[in-house]
Amino acid sequence: PALPSGGLADVVGAGLDTLSMAVLAMAIAVLITLLVAPASVAPRRRGAPGPWPARALRWVSWALARLVLLVLRSVPPTVWAVIALLALFPGILPGALALGIYTGGVLGRLVAESWESVSPAPRDALLRTGVPGGLATVAAVVPASAQQLVTFTLYRFEICVRETAVVGIVGAAGLGRLLAENLNLFRFDVVSTVLIASFVVSVASELVSRRLRRAIRA
Repeated sequence: PALPSGGLADVVGAGLDTLSMAVLAMAIAVLITLLVAPASVAPRRRGAPGPWPARALRWVSWALARLVLLVLRSVPPTVWAVIALLALFPGILPGALALGIYTGGVLGRLVAESWESVSPAPRDALLRTGVPGGLATVAAVVPASAQQLVTFTLYRFEICVRETAVVGIVGAAGLGRLLAENLNLFRFDVVSTVLIASFVVSVASELVSRRLRRAIRA
């Protein structure tokens, strides 16, 4: 293994860009999840029956939300990265946006299924006491599934750290970009260094995530 022309600073900087990209991607994914996942929960678990126009509206919103999440996770991160690069300059933001959009589709579906598995009994009890439907759903579902949301988010963060190499190859920042540049120059000694750095970053992020999950469960 050998260092690139910029020395150790290039490797460290690319590693920090990788982590920054993953953190920003997860922020985007969590935002998408919080905006879309509530509407993608099955209508029968989201509120009282109500009149038929309200029921029809809930079913339409459910179908649209599920369709949005399906489209987001059906398009690979590399394709989202190419689309983002067409509108933005190469750097951390296009890669983070691509990973965030794709991860938002995956995380949103996982969280929606988690919310659907929560027992409706506490919400029904709140509804019988006169609490509005939306507030009763939030009060009954969110505390019971908050731990799963955090666990899913940390798990997807580990995957995002590894997938930054993929979006980096198509022009985004991070270790993936450094890897692509040296592959094009056939500098396989530097490629070895970048692969080792990627391995170190991936293992470090997984260890931190595992400790956080243990702390949450405790």
